[in-house]
Amino acid sequence: MNLKKKYSTKLSSVIYMASQITSMGFAFLVNVLMTNYSSSDVVYGQYKYTINFILTIQALFSFGISWSCAALIARNDEKNKKGIITASVAYTTMIGVIITAVLYVIAEISSILDLDTIQNVVIVFPFVAFFLLQKLINQIYMGMGESFKLSVYSSAPNLIVFLGLQIGILCFKKINYTFAILLYLFSYVIVVLPKIIFLKYDVSDFKESSRILLHDVKTSGFKVHLSSIFTTSSTQIIALVCGNIYGYAEYGYYSLAASLATIFQFIGSSVAVVNFKQYTNTERIAKKDFIFMLGIGCVAYVIMFVLIDIAFFWFYPNSYESTILYLKLLCLSNLIYGFSTLFNRFFIGKGLGGRVMKNSFITAVATIGIYIPMIYLFGMRGMAVAAIIVSLICLGTYMFDYRKYRYELGKGGQKTNENIL
Repeated sequence: MNLKKKYSTKLSSVIYMASQITSMGFAFLVNVLMTNYSSSDVVYGQYKYTINFILTIQALFSFGISWSCAALIARNDEKNKKGIITASVAYTTMIGVIITAVLYVIAEISSILDLDTIQNVVIVFPFVAFFLLQKLINQIYMGMGESFKLSVYSSAPNLIVFLGLQIGILCFKKINYTFAILLYLFSYVIVVLPKIIFLKYDVSDFKESSRILLHDVKTSGFKVHLSSIFTTSSTQIIALVCGNIYGYAEYGYYSLAASLATIFQFIGSSVAVVNFKQYTNTERIAKKDFIFMLGIGCVAYVIMFVLIDIAFFWFYPNSYESTILYLKLLCLSNLIYGFSTLFNRFFIGKGLGGRVMKNSFITAVATIGIYIPMIYLFGMRGMAVAAIIVSLICLGTYMFDYRKYRYELGKGGQKTNENIL
């Protein structure tokens, strides 16, 4: 890598991380407004429950298209990048329409059976396709190495929600569930629709582009998708079930902590996202990348742990005191998961979806085996402790598999370097 490119990559890492911190800052302000101006703690809990429902749908039904699209357009030898993007958008839109129709059928059946869980989230159904496309666009920008566009695109919805809540508070004094969730949903429509319109498409060889895309989905992308279901989605589903068991208020306390803790996962994953394009064309991970993430993450966690007991109540009502313990546990868990992302993105960039799926399956088994007894014994506090244990298992499996990958490279005669992990 030449000197100019080296410093460009470092600058991209800093820009992306700064944008994510900015985005988390707006998310933080949104949570402050929602917890202080919601008509009750239950309203905030229901708001977070519905958001996590649509994000779970987004994770469950992307089928690996977004990952394959990102990997294909990141590779230097892929010529028809516009065609790949065209096919990805077409198939993702088609899936969104089908899933929306299926969800309405399920909602109709649930209304006959008098099941409130589905009825409470019907409001998100028309927006399913937008959220699937939002994930795809994120991956397109990651694959193209356009960290600045990804930064702006990722930050915009939280900014829109924050401004919308300010207007709502001025007009209505208190925020109700319907206003808050519609504001959140339309913030993504406002951001996604122009991006979809202005993407560069090429339909001249749609059949060939589809063949290339679907082949990668079959060989790698769908395996990565399954790995996501095994890990993140399984945890989200367990959390949604807990929301029904323990009520929207307790779910709201836990979800507030989970939302605030995401900044620690971004700290860990920012380098991996920025370097994704590079990973598709190299065989190793630089040691400095891991050391950089470890240093920033550990310093940030120590600062949070020392200050949170006092600083939390500068922003949130006393009724949310339960969130503090959840936050200390989930910040550590997310930090560890962020480290795992470095190895995850490396394997995805190399088209090694099978390794990702294997490691994620191990993590999923651990998730089910650890979360269920911990929740049964200790409630949602047990769920937060279980998150730390599972994150350590996830990181351990990735590090072991990466060492195995390096050993296999060494057997093939490739030279090693002390600056490489």
